[in-house]
Amino acid sequence: MVAEAELALGDAALNSAHHAIEHMGGVTSARGTSTLKGLRTQLSTRRTIHAVHDFLTATA
Repeated sequence: MVAEAELALGDAALNSAHHAIEHMGGVTSARGTSTLKGLRTQLSTRRTIHAVHDFLTATA
């Protein structure tokens, strides 16, 4: 997922992840769910950042 590659870039990763989820119509495949879970795990250490908190809440 592009978002994983951009994780170090902050908001770009979140924007890519939101965009991907919108185009997938949500996450229903095992691969998509696994990728999202991994991204959420990586982002969880940054949950104090407002945009990250919003993403984690929206994808919970």
